[in-house]
Amino acid sequence: MTTQDQKKGRLSCVFFALSFLFPIISLIVGWVGWGWKVGVISGLVTFGLFFLLGSIFAMWIQTPSWFTIMLPAIAGLVYGILPDFIPLPFDDALVAAAGAITSFALAIRHYTDMPKWILAPLLGAALYTVVGSVIPGPVDELIVGVISIGAVAIEVNKHQLASKTQQMLPDSTADEGKN
Repeated sequence: MTTQDQKKGRLSCVFFALSFLFPIISLIVGWVGWGWKVGVISGLVTFGLFFLLGSIFAMWIQTPSWFTIMLPAIAGLVYGILPDFIPLPFDDALVAAAGAITSFALAIRHYTDMPKWILAPLLGAALYTVVGSVIPGPVDELIVGVISIGAVAIEVNKHQLASKTQQMLPDSTADEGKN
């Protein structure tokens, strides 16, 4: 990973972290100053802005690691297990789905031969936040999310290794031209 990629990766992590901190501040300030509706809307907009900035910096990385690719999905999982400021599960599902789709886009952008099925477990985990709740609290969502992210991370890592191996092999067409 180049120095520029490392900087972009760090900025991506910072913006994903700030997407959890600043919405809480925005929610409180909006709620106290103008009412709960304004607080909720400002919190959601602030989250969306920072999540989008983190995703943009992750997309600009030329050679991402599997962690960088999975970072949006991990951020969506973390959002789902945090205490709910909005009592309905739809915000958790929306954020988890946004993280899953962003991670999928990162994987497909850098590894075009990546199978399309890797989106299914991530979206399944996002959907589970709405229909799930076998175990009270966020424990079951955490288990489902970790399993889905783990399965996809293994597949991404496999494609990264195959890509590195392919780059290390000598080009057979170049050898044929020399003979």
